[in-house]
Amino acid sequence: HFIHHLGNPSTLVIFTGYQAEGTLGRQLIEGAKRVHILGQEVEVNARVDKLNALSAHADQAEILRWLRGFKKPPKETFIVHGEPPAQAALRDKIVTELNWKVVIPRWQEEFDL
Repeated sequence: HFIHHLGNPSTLVIFTGYQAEGTLGRQLIEGAKRVHILGQEVEVNARVDKLNALSAHADQAEILRWLRGFKKPPKETFIVHGEPPAQAALRDKIVTELNWKVVIPRWQEEFDL
């Protein structure tokens, strides 16, 4: 649909969730004037907006509240969602507040569980 409608100024694109760095969605939210889709350069004339209130993901405070409910901490906690600065901030909070071992895996890193 984007190939056919992003060029139209009467088109409204609304994102309701997180758009990861490097994705088409992130490019559009950040105001790209042209994007590449299926090998084609597409001009963006559509209005693009984001509704933050509809995200289904927990924020840092909600995650910490949930983790505090564990009767016994896990041997390791893995953070695999979010961008690196947010991952590091959550790791630091968990380590500081809960004193748990936290790992942010690298791309294709493997672990024996």
